[in-house]
Amino acid sequence: MITLTAFQNYIEANLAGNYLRQNGIECFVADAGISSVGIVPGAKVRIMVAEEDLEEATSLLKNMQSDQ
Repeated sequence: MITLTAFQNYIEANLAGNYLRQNGIECFVADAGISSVGIVPGAKVRIMVAEEDLEEATSLLKNMQSDQ
């Protein structure tokens, strides 16, 4: 797995993860616990995808962000 992107909070990361899964990309939301409880100030929540899905996942996230 490779980092696709990182978000400031779990909610944004979870929305992006769900969008990717709905579009056929398996992903994992990493570091959610650290960020949500403030253990590490400024910690970000990462979206991890398989390296072979990186290009498609990047495109999907761009589409998701332009739709908002």
